[in-house]
Amino acid sequence: MRCLYSIQFTPKTFPSCKVNSLRSRSVIITRGEHPIFVATGDDFFTFPVNTIERNKIIDTNGAGDAFSGGFLAALAIGRPLEKCVQAGNFAARTIIQNVGCTFPDTCDYKEY
Repeated sequence: MRCLYSIQFTPKTFPSCKVNSLRSRSVIITRGEHPIFVATGDDFFTFPVNTIERNKIIDTNGAGDAFSGGFLAALAIGRPLEKCVQAGNFAARTIIQNVGCTFPDTCDYKEY
C-alpha cells in the first residue's frame, strides 16, 4: 500500500499503513484551495479545486466534514473516484458560503 506522507506531499511507502487484501484503501488529502491528493493502491492522483471569490467565503467550519460527506455519499452509490471528489468539492464549496454547517434549502448539485 502506498500512502502520502511527507512535507512535500509526494507519494511514499509508509510502513504503518494497514494492508487488507479484501478491499482497497484510499487516502484523500484536501488542502483548501490547492489541488486534492488521492492515493489508491499504487496510484496517485491530483484533482483541481474550483476556487471561489474570497468575498463569497463566509465560514470555513465544517468544510472538511462536508467534503467527506459528499465524497462518501457518491462512493456509497458506486460513483467513480473522480465523481466522488467532485461531489465532495461541491459540498465543501457550498458549506463555506453559509454561516455554520448549514446547506441551502434546495440542492443544485449536477454531476458533470
